[in-house]
Amino acid sequence: AVLAWMKRCFHPALVVEGYGITECGSVSMNDAILPSVEYKLEDLPELGYTSKGDPARGEICVKTKTMFSGYFGDPAATAAAFVDGYYRTGDIGKEYVDSEGDLHVKIIGRIKNVTKMAGGEFVAPESVESMMMTSVHVSQILIDARGSANAVTALVVLPTETVASSLETEVLQDLRRIAMAANLPAAEVPVGVRLLPVGSSWTAENGLMTASNKMDRRAIKHKYGSLLDTMHPSGSSGGSASARATAAAAAVEYPHPNPNECSLKDAIVQIVLAALPGVEHSQIFSSDAPITMV
Repeated sequence: AVLAWMKRCFHPALVVEGYGITECGSVSMNDAILPSVEYKLEDLPELGYTSKGDPARGEICVKTKTMFSGYFGDPAATAAAFVDGYYRTGDIGKEYVDSEGDLHVKIIGRIKNVTKMAGGEFVAPESVESMMMTSVHVSQILIDARGSANAVTALVVLPTETVASSLETEVLQDLRRIAMAANLPAAEVPVGVRLLPVGSSWTAENGLMTASNKMDRRAIKHKYGSLLDTMHPSGSSGGSASARATAAAAAVEYPHPNPNECSLKDAIVQIVLAALPGVEHSQIFSSDAPITMV
């Protein structure tokens, strides 16, 4: 979202996205590993990521001509930072092939931020957040993934000062629309949202962003912990009653009946019953006349 915004601001100038590390220098540009850089994806079995998967995923480990030799006076940290001569970046990468057939590596999260959900799925919040930033309702967003929950929730800073409780459903519906359009797993589709006005934006000055302008997840969760907890009551993996109600109101796009498993008529019944809970099955069709798709 930030890259798209910068491209619009500086058009027609060329704007690219670079990835580099203090310990190693430049690594990639627009997800393409630089020719001078050697890399490999190290398996992360505890997170369900493997370099032999489809797609290949794992910790990005690199060798560069400008990489450091170690941390001064800290041999233990130096030993932990390398594997087979490659520097462990702590970033999770996913390989993909672009439209021209070239291999690229996209960063999808940080190892320390990945959470195993109650259903066994692993969620990297940063990857979900980058997608949700495309919503017109989002100025800043934190995706809250908890091991006791089946799905994530979101804390959103709006681009305006107006915060109405009725807006939560609208925002959540938009976030869910984005998630479904991207075919995200169910665990990564937000089931609850809480809103903050633009005046509560996270900055380095108020301690909620780092000096390098990265979101300080720990500080934000500490400050807004009680607000986030309203969507994750103790002992419940399904979210609070209000979060479930908001999610239900925002989920009118579900279900997605499989046309190979049910008739068109049955599919319409499923969708109408989901969108209009007060409607009875007998009210949808007045007869058993067949329906033809045109």
